[in-house]
Amino acid sequence: MPFGFESAISMIGFFELGILAREKQLFQRSMIKVRWSDGLLLNYIMCIILLSYYNGWTSVRTLIFGNFALLFVITSIIGILSITNIAKRFDNSKMLILLGQNTMPVLLMHKFPILFFQSILPVTKTFLKNGDSISGVVCGIIVSVISIVMCLIAGKLIEKICPVAIGK
Repeated sequence: MPFGFESAISMIGFFELGILAREKQLFQRSMIKVRWSDGLLLNYIMCIILLSYYNGWTSVRTLIFGNFALLFVITSIIGILSITNIAKRFDNSKMLILLGQNTMPVLLMHKFPILFFQSILPVTKTFLKNGDSISGVVCGIIVSVISIVMCLIAGKLIEKICPVAIGK
């Protein structure tokens, strides 16, 4: 289906769970009885990593949910709750607020900086092919941060020249 519609449909439940976690403020009320200490949160993240490793390769776009679809669902739910809790801890982060207010330029232009790195700096392409290595992860983080900064700069230029193009 066009635009990855089948992926969106298969992930809608997890999207709704994330909205529910935010709207119902699960971490401010007593809906979740577990106290999310740093140690418990770290254990949940380790659990996510181990369950993901055990479940195997997943690809939502091709509807591959690993060895066990139920394990994929359980891991995803634990991940949603953990990430929502982490996001709550950075509620007033100026950097995240800046990114949140400028998501449209990043969404519209993120492909161009990535292509820049793959064509102008082909060494990053080599590192990114090995995404499961330490060097691949570090390179991925660096490329991501630089790409976001490039998109934000381009977004500011577009905002000055033609703000309608990015919805402002």
